[in-house]
Amino acid sequence: MSAVVVEVLTDRCAGCQECLIRCPVEAIDLDLDRYVVTVDSARCVGCRQCERVCPFDAIVVAGDPQVAPGAVLPELDPDVALGGLDEVRGGFASFADVLEEANRCLACPDPTCVRGCPTHNDIPEFIAQLRSGDLAGARDVLSAHTSLPEICSRVCDAAIQCEGSCSWRLAGARPVAIHAIERYIADHADAVDPTPAAKEGRVLIVGSGPAGLGAADVLSGAGVEVTVVDAADQPGGLLRNGIPRFTLPSDVLDRVIERLERRGVAFQMNTALSPDDVVAARNRYDAVVLAVGAGAPLPVRADGIETISVGNALDEIAVAEAAIQAGLPPVDDRVLVVGAGNTAMDVARLVRRRGGSAVCIDWMDQRFSLVRPDELAEAEAEGVQVRFGVTLQSVAERDDGIHCLLVRTKQERASERPTVTSEIAEELVVDRVVAAMGYRVDPSWIASVPGLAERKEVGDLPSRHWLASGIFAGEPLRGLRVGDLAWSRDRARRRAAAWRQARTWAIGDVLVGPSTVVEAMAHGRRVGEEMLAAGGRNAVLPGRRLAPPRVLIAYDSKGGHTRAAALSLGETLANFAPSVRCIPADQFETEDLVDADLIVVAGWVDGALVVGQRPSEGMRRLLEALPANLRAPVGLLLTYAVDPGDALKIAAELARGRGATVAATLALGPQGSPGDERRFIADLGDAAWADSSSMTALVSAVLEGSDPRWLVGPRPRVAEALAHALVERHGRGVLSHEAQAAERLRELASSLRLLREAPIPS
Repeated sequence: MSAVVVEVLTDRCAGCQECLIRCPVEAIDLDLDRYVVTVDSARCVGCRQCERVCPFDAIVVAGDPQVAPGAVLPELDPDVALGGLDEVRGGFASFADVLEEANRCLACPDPTCVRGCPTHNDIPEFIAQLRSGDLAGARDVLSAHTSLPEICSRVCDAAIQCEGSCSWRLAGARPVAIHAIERYIADHADAVDPTPAAKEGRVLIVGSGPAGLGAADVLSGAGVEVTVVDAADQPGGLLRNGIPRFTLPSDVLDRVIERLERRGVAFQMNTALSPDDVVAARNRYDAVVLAVGAGAPLPVRADGIETISVGNALDEIAVAEAAIQAGLPPVDDRVLVVGAGNTAMDVARLVRRRGGSAVCIDWMDQRFSLVRPDELAEAEAEGVQVRFGVTLQSVAERDDGIHCLLVRTKQERASERPTVTSEIAEELVVDRVVAAMGYRVDPSWIASVPGLAERKEVGDLPSRHWLASGIFAGEPLRGLRVGDLAWSRDRARRRAAAWRQARTWAIGDVLVGPSTVVEAMAHGRRVGEEMLAAGGRNAVLPGRRLAPPRVLIAYDSKGGHTRAAALSLGETLANFAPSVRCIPADQFETEDLVDADLIVVAGWVDGALVVGQRPSEGMRRLLEALPANLRAPVGLLLTYAVDPGDALKIAAELARGRGATVAATLALGPQGSPGDERRFIADLGDAAWADSSSMTALVSAVLEGSDPRWLVGPRPRVAEALAHALVERHGRGVLSHEAQAAERLRELASSLRLLREAPIPS
């Protein structure tokens, strides 16, 4: 192991300190005289975070990462594995072993492993708790971010998620075995059930797979009444029916189900719901979550394929496991598995356990294959043959079996589709062909629910925080950067929180197509969190409708006038809502819209009187980014210099064309218009803050300690009515002697004065 030597190119260093704040061992300092960083090579461990995050390439690190080898996980014994369905991947055997591995963690200040995890587990914190010997505390950290730690730690493709994003991996060393540490914690410390809360709304979840379980976990933990329905006879979805017991033992999944049942989650099995049934269910529930997965298998396409019977991967897994559990005699089948992903490996490994032989084929190049490396290695160790870069051209059934002609394919990049060549690779003779190429969403759901089949895309400009973290550096894995994978997953997770129809969400595979267990679970948690966070009159859960809305103001500004108007509006609304965000168009992301209960889009009037006025291009782009079936009402604010013309009308038509409800509009000229501005703000209040028709509920909320500003919003009439209702309820004499109630009335009066005295600057 060579020593680390760090060189700072002082002519490039700008003293921005991006490296300094991210160094996990405090080896970097700032020379205040020259305003460049200095590095103590003796303290440096060679994690190369400084090198990855420097925007000016001013740091060069040489030498090997200074990291201990860590503990070794037990290796697979193929002979033992082929004997049955016992779990084949062992975890750490002792606390001493897991602690040895945990001590390799750098506890990075800006941990890329957290970004790489689809559910953003606080990995440094649960490792820190374990290091201190507090397994219960470590489990609490896990429970705050994940619903299935005992499952994800067994089935996650950690190599392209948390461990692929580990600083040590990005530096070229072995990553911390995060999945094995998580498994040890989950297996040795029970989750603490949350304190039962009052039931707040009723939610129906269709599907009991990882996405549905994630949503049920978050919602039930907050006191929501949750019902989960599934067509299968046992809950778990793909976790129970698509992953062999030698990877995920049944008792591990049962622990999760039992935990949810203790909270009151009701599982209704053998209950299949159609898209029409879901529409009807909205009349009985406050919200419906579709977590039905992607269950339609991709068909095998080859000449003559219609002349033979092609097996289905999930059916093969179920039949093989049942036969092994029943102790049936071995079957010497020769099986061709079309596909070489994780499910294909599961099928082939079960064929081997039944006494047969199996060949998996994949038209992708092995460099870009989606199979987990450890899954592939285990399958090959058990005798499974795997061919990459070939595809099935034709089949013909003869006396000695099914003759399968394989031809070669070519693929140069992970992003491109393989090309089929005419070069014959080989001819196999088999007894059965099984399709394991993946699954797609049932067409009936796509036809009935708008907005399905979301694509996981990196987009033009990842978040600046993500870019600065250094996660996009490091050698690609399977032809892809872990940063691109993590960012595209996170965008899809955030978009999952947008409803697809009124009070209806779609999550997991039914939304984005086949994905990993942890991705689906993260979608479910995100939707649950969104339901619990949404406030105002449009909130889905009844108990949240008196809470203030979350406000988003997205603005396009050229000369600064629109920016000033947007920020002033934000300052005004911040008196009535604790969460108000103002985002310029060049920093805006579509996913920002999901986290808002009221959206204001601001821009300026472009064009001249001769050619016609229109909203600025940036404002039009913002409006075109509005998702269909947007839950939040929209306000439109346009600034102009001479004449707005039809620009405001055009903006409103664009918003309504996206399915948005336009609640308030304002064209703001140089002289301003206080009356119009007050009406605009009050209209926003009527659209997003609590329904004022139930004055009794508002009075009760104030007397229970709610801040009256959050209840009434920027609505003078509602504030006056609430003040009057408080006086009527308690009597003027009583109120004059109750300092607390009087203070609330003064806050209401202050809100009124604010609206009357603070117009929006033009």
